[in-house]
Amino acid sequence: MENNRQKKNWVKIMLFWILIFLLILIFAVLYVQPSVFFYPWHDSKSYDVLKDIDSFEEIKIQNGKNTISGWVKYNKPKEEKSPLIIMYGGNAQNSSNTCNWFYKDKIFETVFKDYNFLIVDYPSYGLSTGYLSEKTMFDTAIKAYEYAEKQEYVDKDKIVVLGFSIGTGVANYVTSEKDPHGLILVAPYDRALSLYNNAINIFHGPMKLLTRYKFDSISYAEKIKTNPLVITSTDDEVISYKLSENLSTYYNNNPEYMCIEGALHNDYFLRQEVLDKISEYLDNKLK
Repeated sequence: MENNRQKKNWVKIMLFWILIFLLILIFAVLYVQPSVFFYPWHDSKSYDVLKDIDSFEEIKIQNGKNTISGWVKYNKPKEEKSPLIIMYGGNAQNSSNTCNWFYKDKIFETVFKDYNFLIVDYPSYGLSTGYLSEKTMFDTAIKAYEYAEKQEYVDKDKIVVLGFSIGTGVANYVTSEKDPHGLILVAPYDRALSLYNNAINIFHGPMKLLTRYKFDSISYAEKIKTNPLVITSTDDEVISYKLSENLSTYYNNNPEYMCIEGALHNDYFLRQEVLDKISEYLDNKLK
């Protein structure tokens, strides 16, 4: 009798600590996810630089109580309707930082020289306000696209959406909803679940329920009419080329697929073959 009682108590203690462990695990996973996916910041130095350059215009879009911040880079006269590139950036980027980088590296003078360029910040990035989540990122992206459609300088029939890294999921969603003329995806993923397992390979079976963000680019890809350009690298240490490759099989209209070697995750826009491929795609779409 005493042995049985001890065994029962031991089982209860074990179950108690297993429960505590699971609760800690669940809390840790749910708490850590935003910091793994998002790195909101504002580059005040780049912001100040852009304010002094005439070809850049700061934009503010009201979204209920919140404000969406960003920039337009005019490479064509404001008085004429021109093609527009709308970019949705990565999780460690912001609109000021990206524009200043592209300006310094003369990407605006080469790749985008015949097109105007618009980029906005997700909530809590840059000077944008509001709560950051998958839903609010998508809402911000749609609002930015609708803002662009209303501008006199925009040829609505010649809009191309560009996404990088986590912004490729946003770009896929916007394209599935708004049907722009083209879509460029640099380092795209098929779904957020793949990114979770790429970082910690535990999200299988019931553990899938712990993932907060979906970013299901596959479901959006199946609705997209235009043929996208997909660019990836065998050496991307953040988003495996296999995820990009898998995503590319779900588009109805055959995508242009480019897989390069040697480029790390933040190297794509430093590689001439990538810039040349984007230029070629834009020229075929917009000229």
